[in-house]
Amino acid sequence: QGADIPDIEVVIQFGAPLSLNIWVQRAGRAGRNLAIQAVAYVLVEKSVFQPKKLSTHPQVLDLADQEKVEYKKNIDDSLRQFLEVPTSGC
Repeated sequence: QGADIPDIEVVIQFGAPLSLNIWVQRAGRAGRNLAIQAVAYVLVEKSVFQPKKLSTHPQVLDLADQEKVEYKKNIDDSLRQFLEVPTSGC
């Protein structure tokens, strides 16, 4: 069941949700009243963008493994792409 509160002005998500769909649902709870200007923030862990260390043993690596990046925190690829915005000095 979702929150049906019309005057939510700010939504803050601490930690990355598992998918973009979940984030859109949560962010959509803000601004249901057209008379207010609402904003939604998602604060994610560094691990969302930190690749896992791969084995450097020659028998373990192959070309397909080199092209596929695995991250420390597993989330939906569409959410990771949505969250990947250029930052300067953050």
